[in-house]
Amino acid sequence: MNETDFLTVLDEASCEAHRREVAYRAWVDSARAAVAAELTAELISADMRAARVRFEWTEER
Repeated sequence: MNETDFLTVLDEASCEAHRREVAYRAWVDSARAAVAAELTAELISADMRAARVRFEWTEER
C-alpha cells in the first residue's frame, strides 16, 4: 500500500465515522422525547407528576 492508498483509506474511514455520528445524533434526537417520558413515568412518583414534575433530557454539546 502506498501513501496515497493509505490516505484514501484514512479519508474513507473518517467519512464513515462522520456519517455514523450524524446518524447516531439523529436517532438520539428522535428518541429524546419518548425516553424522557418513559423515565418520567418510571422515576418520578405519581404525586410529583401530578405537580407537573418531569424528567428533562439536556445535553451539553
